[in-house]
Amino acid sequence: MEETAEFNALVESLKQLVTTLPDSIAVVAVNFSMDRFRAQNWVDHTTHPWKPRNPKPAWGKKRERPGRAILVKSGRLRRSVRIVSVSPNQIVIGSDVPYARIHNDGFRGKIEQNVREHSRRVKRGNKEKTVVVSAHKRQLNINMPQRRFMGASATLEQKLNRFVKAEFLRVIKQFNNS
Repeated sequence: MEETAEFNALVESLKQLVTTLPDSIAVVAVNFSMDRFRAQNWVDHTTHPWKPRNPKPAWGKKRERPGRAILVKSGRLRRSVRIVSVSPNQIVIGSDVPYARIHNDGFRGKIEQNVREHSRRVKRGNKEKTVVVSAHKRQLNINMPQRRFMGASATLEQKLNRFVKAEFLRVIKQFNNS
């Protein structure tokens, strides 16, 4: 009689584990993405370091702070990686930042940029005058290298398999010891 009560308690603990496991798995996946920002690489079967930033800034831009991590200026992209949805069959992590996909997947092509009206100081000889530049559109050729921080990874899959196995063994060991 005591053995069936113990078995029923084990079954209940396993049921509870199965219901809470998707949330725990999602947290492990988000932490894996956060680790990519710290290590500045993507890990699948092998490690793929992120391509470094261009050392010289675009025309008119200030030099970047040396030693700053790649893909981290304000931290918005890194903080935006979160759990989108969790169900027993599917876990989705993602980002709501508009430029996340371009950095994660890379981009090569032309984009059209809207330039607002602004004023510019122009120096001609010894004279300096202010010129108003009217609003216009311009074409830019963009070549953004891929710096993956989210997605399917063999290493993540292996990590999740180990995590799930460890959680089941933890629950089962509780009942073996008692």
